[in-house]
Amino acid sequence: MIKKISKQNWESLNSYLLLGTFVFLTFGVTYLLYLGVQQMFKKSLQDRIVAIAATAAVQFNPSDLELINGRESVDTANYKNTVKKLQSIRSRNIDLKYIYILRKTNDNNNLSFVADADSLNPAHPFDLNGDGAIDEGDELNWPGDLYDVSEFENLKNNAFSTPTVDEELTKDQWGTFMSASAPIFVSFGNSNEMIGIDMDVSEF
Repeated sequence: MIKKISKQNWESLNSYLLLGTFVFLTFGVTYLLYLGVQQMFKKSLQDRIVAIAATAAVQFNPSDLELINGRESVDTANYKNTVKKLQSIRSRNIDLKYIYILRKTNDNNNLSFVADADSLNPAHPFDLNGDGAIDEGDELNWPGDLYDVSEFENLKNNAFSTPTVDEELTKDQWGTFMSASAPIFVSFGNSNEMIGIDMDVSEF
């Protein structure tokens, strides 16, 4: 025999359904707001980082950079001044972790280092990654060292023509980073070097 549901039970059931619907909608709206705020924050980060790269790029003279070729360049005043300028740009921008200048090569999958803010004395590595030991992970970049960009489409296709910024964050054991680059123009639309920056956005 099927029992009839009393009016009181119906009211209780309706209350639970209304409460469940309210909770579900509340969580849904909160989650959508969270995603919206995250996207706004991400866009703000991208705008800030690409602006830093573009502003930094115009501070370097391509004629000076052309004189930096190979390991023998590290003892020249031109190289040291370039590295110190990179260090100065980094010191003025909170959370900027790495900043460097790369040059085109004949191989589209490889760029070569011109200068790196951490490589004033590349023959003397230090605990660059902060793991408490000096090992291969702390090896510094010399002028002319190759950098494999085969997996970085922005660097391969756009970095020497227009400022670029990563669409996604990069996470590794050292933190969370967002990268941007900007060409160092010799003349309008003509660039052989670009500046790259990696911003620590671990708090994102």
